[in-house]
Amino acid sequence: MGIGAWSIWVLGISQNISKNTIEIESTYAGDEKKMISCNAKFLMDCLSRIDSEFIELAMNEELKPIRIRAKEDEKFTYIVMPFKK
Repeated sequence: MGIGAWSIWVLGISQNISKNTIEIESTYAGDEKKMISCNAKFLMDCLSRIDSEFIELAMNEELKPIRIRAKEDEKFTYIVMPFKK
């Protein structure tokens, strides 16, 4: 997953050497692009449970946990652990 000034892009690669990429419009409060590796299934589990048009991803460093929240419901918090590339 990559995060830039105006978009988030998610790249999925399977063991069968297939790839899929999606780009999502976003706003970003950071200064530089970030690249984070995480289990796509865990990320999709979280996103499938959020009933909101907007989500908030919060992270500090590439190997620190990613906090995901629904923008309108701060009671729901999901943590995704990244892994080394």
